[in-house]
Amino acid sequence: MFPRDLSPGSSQGVASGDISGGGRAVIWSRSDRPARMIVEYATNSFLKSFTFSRVDA
Repeated sequence: MFPRDLSPGSSQGVASGDISGGGRAVIWSRSDRPARMIVEYATNSFLKSFTFSRVDA
């Protein structure tokens, strides 16, 4: 955890869209500085198998 004043801010939140039937989705957000976004998602409808993706932005 980072102190609140040092962690990147995301004043506009996180959004998702363009979810396709092929198992693909677009996730986006806007940060107030360069940051790493960590996305956690489930690969099944029971939400028991989670996967993480880290993206530098």
